[in-house]
Order: sequence, then C-alpha cells, then structure tokens
Amino acid sequence: MKLKSNWTIFLVVTSSFVAGVIFTLLFTEYQSERENKKSEIKTLNEVIRGLSNLKEEIIVNLEDEIDAKSACEYILKNFENTVGETDSLKLSLTLAWVYTHLQPDYGPIEYLTRAPEAIISNEGLRFEILDFYRLGLPATVSESKIRQEYIEKVKMLMPKWFKSFNTNTYNYEGIEIINYEKLRVDNELLFHLKTQLIETKRYSYELKNMLNHVNKLIERSERELKNL
Repeated sequence: MKLKSNWTIFLVVTSSFVAGVIFTLLFTEYQSERENKKSEIKTLNEVIRGLSNLKEEIIVNLEDEIDAKSACEYILKNFENTVGETDSLKLSLTLAWVYTHLQPDYGPIEYLTRAPEAIISNEGLRFEILDFYRLGLPATVSESKIRQEYIEKVKMLMPKWFKSFNTNTYNYEGIEIINYEKLRVDNELLFHLKTQLIETKRYSYELKNMLNHVNKLIERSERELKNL
C-alpha cells in the first residue's frame, strides 16, 4: 500500500515537473516568436520606408529624362525644318542636357545586413530586396555617374554655340544663340544632341522598369506586413 502511495506521489511530481518544463518551453517559444514578429515588423517598415523614398526619387528623375527627351526631339525637329530662333528652342536648349541623378536611400540594405534583429521570414522577398540593392540599383547609379561626367564636359562647349548659356533648367533667359544657321548644321552639336536623345530614351525605359520593380517590392512587403 505504501509502495503504491509513493508511486502515485512520484507520478504526480513527475507529471507536474514535465508539465512545468513543457509550459516553460512553450512560453519561451511564444516569447521568441513574439520577438521575431516584432523584429520582422520593424524590418519590413524600414524596407517600405526606404523603397518609398526611392520611388519618389525615381519619379523625379523619370520626369527629367522625359523632359530632356522632348527637348532633344524639339531641337532636332526645329533644325530640320529651319523653324528659327524661338523661345521654345531656347528653353529646349536648357532642358536637353539633364541627366539621371539618383541619390538612393540605402537604409533598407544597411539595416538588413547590419542589424542583428533584422528578419524577413519570406526568403524569396528578402533575396529579391538584397539583389536589387546590391546589383540592380548600384548599376544604374554607376551608369548615371558616367553619363553625368560626359554631359558636364559637353556643357563646357556651350559658349561655342550660345552666349550666356543658362544651366538652370526651365529658364531660357540669358541665352543668345550666336548664329542659328551655323548652329543647326554644327555636326558636333548634332552628334551630342542625338547621343543625348538615345540616352534619354534608354534611361526613361530603365527608370520605368525600376519604378515597376520598386512598386512590386513595396506591395509584397506591405502584404507580408499585413499578414503579421
């Protein structure tokens, strides 16, 4: 009888101990999942913030590229049809030499690679964000810097064609074309205008694709955030 009583006490104590261990493990797991969820929410918010800033940056640059493209087309058409020295021509001469000047917010990738608590449970989304910030975006920024150097050199030639060339876009005041007839057949100027036109078309296309990609990354990040 005593042996049975001791066995009962042992089972009760053992069961209580096991239940306590299981509860502790479950509570620890719950706390860990809760902390991970908080970290993931913070990470996704940081990603969405950075991508939203980049989106605005892309939109501004895309508008500039489109304006430059239209300006190049107008100048070349004006020259081809000998329209003459118009205000539209002078304005176009200031807008034509714009180039993409992306200044991205690299906050998301810095956070994802440096913050110990940075978590995105969706590995596909995490990889796509890292790939974009490590490869796609830096490549465009690097190309735009090369183009910037080229156009700044072209601008140094402006005094050959215009007096008081005004680099302030949307303002043609102060520009005086030295000789319209010579200008419209100047092969050097025409070469740079046609080169710029090609580049504005290319960068407009590239920026549109980048904008679409950023929008998709924002949408996917927002969905992940909503699921949490």
